[in-house]
Amino acid sequence: MEDDRILVKDILEGRRGAMERFVRAHQETCWRVLYRLTGDREDARDLCQEAFLRAHRALPSFRFDASLKTWTTRIAWSVGLRHLEKRRIPLDAFTDVDDAADQADDAEDIASALVREERRAQVRAALSTLAPVQRTLLGMYHFEDMTLPDISRVTGMPVGTIKSHLFRGRLALRQQLIRHPECTP
Repeated sequence: MEDDRILVKDILEGRRGAMERFVRAHQETCWRVLYRLTGDREDARDLCQEAFLRAHRALPSFRFDASLKTWTTRIAWSVGLRHLEKRRIPLDAFTDVDDAADQADDAEDIASALVREERRAQVRAALSTLAPVQRTLLGMYHFEDMTLPDISRVTGMPVGTIKSHLFRGRLALRQQLIRHPECTP
């Protein structure tokens, strides 16, 4: 939290490179959250820029009651939801792909790496069947390593609701992968 305070102070004082450090530190998480919500790389990129502009304008009011990562992700979440609402995309609708899964171990041979890549593609395909909110919450929890309280701060959802979305999302993923036995690890 002290690093967050220093960074915010540097940005507000106009220190050279401070805003770039802020963006570098949080752009991956911001982009992934927006990509999971929209399912579109170009939209995610544009919305990420919008989220950082909003964050920069709102920095003077940052109260440090959450980490800078959580606060920035909250802004990205809001920008993404607004985008979906403008496009009249229901939050329970099914959309495109998501980043997923772990990377092949260096020690694996080419055949094992190909099998692992095929599994990743199958997990991505299964993730694409989830509603944007479930897909994004699963991503925050499993891929961004965010805690339930942090996800609650980002989304404004109660922890119980988040747990329910995570449970139903995992169940839907499991069912998708079971339906296609060639897809299961």
